[in-house]
Amino acid sequence: MKNKINIIVATDMSHVMAKNGEIPWHCSSDFKFFKNKTSNNVIVMGKKTYDTIGHPLPQRTNIVLDHTYKSNSNPVCDNGYDPYYVYNNIDQSLQMADTQEKDIFICGGLSIYKKFLEMNIVDTVFINVIKTLVNYDKDNDAIMKFPDISEYSTWVLTECKDTEDFLALKFKNENRKDYNG
Repeated sequence: MKNKINIIVATDMSHVMAKNGEIPWHCSSDFKFFKNKTSNNVIVMGKKTYDTIGHPLPQRTNIVLDHTYKSNSNPVCDNGYDPYYVYNNIDQSLQMADTQEKDIFICGGLSIYKKFLEMNIVDTVFINVIKTLVNYDKDNDAIMKFPDISEYSTWVLTECKDTEDFLALKFKNENRKDYNG
């Protein structure tokens, strides 16, 4: 694979990235960071994340992973916005992404993050730690926490920027495996 594979995520200070299927905060500066990093690149997301957004993100090649999608179907979808691609497995999605000659950003959800981390093919993880704690009732709220990346590989913190709204962390994978599809 010639393209860099990155993960991009925002969490609160206790690693919560979603509450009841939604981002539990509104942070314009984090959205701007996401847009600046991912524009003119490839983004890969799961079907639930895509459904939460509701449409392809502009100025990006959008790839949606959906395990229920029929692999012999046409992967190009157009719902009145920019076209996007749907695949039912990571290999197909990365083969398509590799033709774009752009960086790849994995942007959720939790199961997609875990799959890419387990494969150990991610070069860089960008984590914006929003300066908040999400309040939730552990008996009634569905909480998703970003996994501890140290469980998957050896990561080195290469950048740490403290902004008004979040702490921007950048980790580099020291033991990344080559991906050959």
